[in-house]
Amino acid sequence: MTSQHVPPESTPASQIWYSISGIWLLLVLVATHWLSLTIGFELSEALIPVQLWETTPWGVIRQDYIHGLCHAVALLFCLSLGLAMLERYRAMASTTIWMSFMTFSPDVWKMMVIRSRCQYVMSTGIATSSWLSFDSYFYDPLIQRGPFVAISIGFILAMILIFLEYRRKIKSSQPVEKLTHPETIPPQF
Repeated sequence: MTSQHVPPESTPASQIWYSISGIWLLLVLVATHWLSLTIGFELSEALIPVQLWETTPWGVIRQDYIHGLCHAVALLFCLSLGLAMLERYRAMASTTIWMSFMTFSPDVWKMMVIRSRCQYVMSTGIATSSWLSFDSYFYDPLIQRGPFVAISIGFILAMILIFLEYRRKIKSSQPVEKLTHPETIPPQF
């Protein structure tokens, strides 16, 4: 049996409290974003040799790849948390879902493009890439336009979740018809 969290009274204070009761989900999202950025920078500093930053785009490519991996883990965590809490804190959980998608997916997209275009990304001696210079990497259409597409998908997801929440509220506010006449009760076999 699931419990529906409905405000006990219709005072403005109870409505405000009900609408922000899952605010901790957004705080977890912010903390996860900060943690994934911190871990990404620390791993980049530890795993990327200094000489790669000077002559080839490999320093930037590897840094974007590492950040994408960290953001992929953060995205999976926040999406799982949002989906798990969707029934209990519907408004904040749906906000966590679309905000985590919009926050983390651009770097995850870059990581997937790097993975598809490079072999042995983290191996200094044998790594190969279709990008030969900084400009060919930075101005690649998939690298430039991909984050916009990922954010757009997150925005569309937000609109769908908002629409579904609005529709649910309208359905729950409609009165339920009761069967009072004996002739309207279906026969039981």
